[in-house]
Amino acid sequence: MGRRVLRRLRRQARRLPLSYRLIWIEEADAIPPAAQTRFLLLLDDLPPGAAVVATSNCKLDEFKKRFQTRFKIYEVEPPAPHEIETLLRRVGVTDPRTIKNIATFACGCVRHALLDAESALQAA
Repeated sequence: MGRRVLRRLRRQARRLPLSYRLIWIEEADAIPPAAQTRFLLLLDDLPPGAAVVATSNCKLDEFKKRFQTRFKIYEVEPPAPHEIETLLRRVGVTDPRTIKNIATFACGCVRHALLDAESALQAA
């Protein structure tokens, strides 16, 4: 996320005609050091009714202290194999052995499971 993106987000957050605004940032740990200060300024200067949701695969202590104090932390556990199996059935994988293998070897990574499911469906 560069400075240009942060400036645009700031302008857009101020112009939205809604009573509530949400800025969603995936993989916040990947924000380059040069943009981190600008991001913190954006957080400090949000208009009323605005919220920021940031996701990361890092542990909390891997973030700088300045970031740790700006967010409410919710840890989300990866899905269990049986939950991935249910998803695989919904996307059209029917072979029980393939479902079990994909769900087991995905180790909770839904993206990995869906990519494997796509390959299995193309091979069928």
